Amino acid sequence: MEVIKNLKVLDNTTEGLGVCKFENVIIFVKNALISDIVDVEIIKKNKNFYTGIVKNYIKKSEFRNDIFPCKFNEIYPFISLKYEKELEIKKNIILNNLRKIAKINLDDIEIVKNENEFNYRNKIELKINENFKLCYCTENGEKIEIENCPVTDININEFLPFLQEKLKEFKIKPYDFRTNRGILKNISIRANFNGELILTLVVKELSDKLINFVKTLEQRENLIQGYININSKNKSLIMGEKTYTVFKKFEFYDKIANYKFNISTKSFFQINKYQTEKLYKIAKEFLDENKEKSLLDLYSGIGTTTIYFAENFKNAIGVEAVKDSIKDAKENAKLNNIKNVDFIYGKSEEKIEQILKQNNIDIISVDPPRKGLDKKVLQTIIKSNIEKIVYISCNSSTLSRDIKLFLENGFKLKNIKAVDMFTKTPHVESVVLMSRK
Repeated sequence: MEVIKNLKVLDNTTEGLGVCKFENVIIFVKNALISDIVDVEIIKKNKNFYTGIVKNYIKKSEFRNDIFPCKFNEIYPFISLKYEKELEIKKNIILNNLRKIAKINLDDIEIVKNENEFNYRNKIELKINENFKLCYCTENGEKIEIENCPVTDININEFLPFLQEKLKEFKIKPYDFRTNRGILKNISIRANFNGELILTLVVKELSDKLINFVKTLEQRENLIQGYININSKNKSLIMGEKTYTVFKKFEFYDKIANYKFNISTKSFFQINKYQTEKLYKIAKEFLDENKEKSLLDLYSGIGTTTIYFAENFKNAIGVEAVKDSIKDAKENAKLNNIKNVDFIYGKSEEKIEQILKQNNIDIISVDPPRKGLDKKVLQTIIKSNIEKIVYISCNSSTLSRDIKLFLENGFKLKNIKAVDMFTKTPHVESVVLMSRK
């Protein structure tokens, strides 16, 4: 393979790849950080760019801090990047997307740093290999063996050796999506504020062996729930429709500020409890206090945002497409004694028009998935009497695309802040306030 020598890494992309330039051709390089000087082995040539891997580090960047094994670079591209530089890169990613996509030129934005640079993540997703070893799985399907994870909650890390021991003992076969053979597709472990854990296996089919395996894990005092989810579809690794409860000692709760939330195995909950409170506090300040008005909260999950924002409004309506999350949301409203909220099951794009017709709503909050707002949601808001939007986003590219459309249709950008929710990755959360006035 061709090797290009002595290239300087000029920047890092939103995927964490290093950016080099050779004879006016951009080269995207894995495991390269800004200011590294490297020899690059070219693995693919496209018309407008090349992709490559580091063959040799000639001079490592002054922004490097190589304190963890290099295998973690495959999982967390910024694991070796000094934190202040990481924040700078993330800020520039947002500013560049706003400039290129939304045509907004800002000199700077505030980014709220994560005081817990490591061990902040309250959930981990793992696979196993043919040797029954716990692994991370990269986007290209490569399995990387791990004993613990630097960014994951300490209570999860302390549980992993015990889990590893039992996996070897029971010899649970890993699922191979290429051949559709094997059993175990995924292991999900979540921790809460109290150090308690829930575990869910995603498997191709249920068996007594799997049930007995999960039962043996019950002896861990802080593992309070154990589930087996069945997904028999070929090449699919996500959760299926059916979930078997192996044991449930008691409910699994987590906290955001003074609010307590019951979380089921399929429900979404932010992975960084430390930064989530800061994120929601900013969004709540953007919404302002409007005791005579109603709030529509789209993509509301288990009700965290709807419940957190509700005290600012006469009432709040949450919309969520996951049935288990709606059930959790209603229970969470009761749990927190919040009486001015209602939750509607369904896709936001299918429910928004009807809700706006039946209710006097002029303020909306949204927290969509990475793909951003559905076109129908965008068009319905634009055509409505909505005066104010607070938009929480984990993808500044789709956020900028949506901002552009709102600005072209009478809205103005009033404020934007960033929150570093996903430290050691290139991803960053943003909160935006837009209004017609």
